[in-house]
Amino acid sequence: MKKIMKIRCSIALMSAAIALMITLPVKCMALNPQEEGVEASIRYAFSNGEDYAYEVLKKFTEDYRNAGKPLDPQIVQNIVNDGGFKNHVDELKVLGYTSVDYSPVTGGSSNTAPAQTETPAPAPEAFTVEDMDETPMWTISDVNYRDGAST
Repeated sequence: MKKIMKIRCSIALMSAAIALMITLPVKCMALNPQEEGVEASIRYAFSNGEDYAYEVLKKFTEDYRNAGKPLDPQIVQNIVNDGGFKNHVDELKVLGYTSVDYSPVTGGSSNTAPAQTETPAPAPEAFTVEDMDETPMWTISDVNYRDGAST
């Protein structure tokens, strides 16, 4: 009987130790994920194309900014040095990666100047309101409508 209890205790302790070993690295990565994990994730995203990798980088950038800890631009620099993001230089500048040397993907010029701001689209022309014929209409749910140009 005592032998069975010792075995059960040993199993319980081993289970607790395994659970701790599994969760501890995850918590450590969550505290400091900027090491190799982010860059490796972005590099892996290139297997689905450069556009997808850019979207992954953009999401990491937004998440880190929201957490109050900007993403290290060296991650972007490392990927650019290997020829990545050659079609997204302007977008990377808009994201704030202006200190990155883009010469490996732009053919020589560093292109580290701040990105040009886009020209705003022209304001839409004024619209007109026209009266409609008194044609009966039906809906299958409630509808909000206006009598004129108002909010």
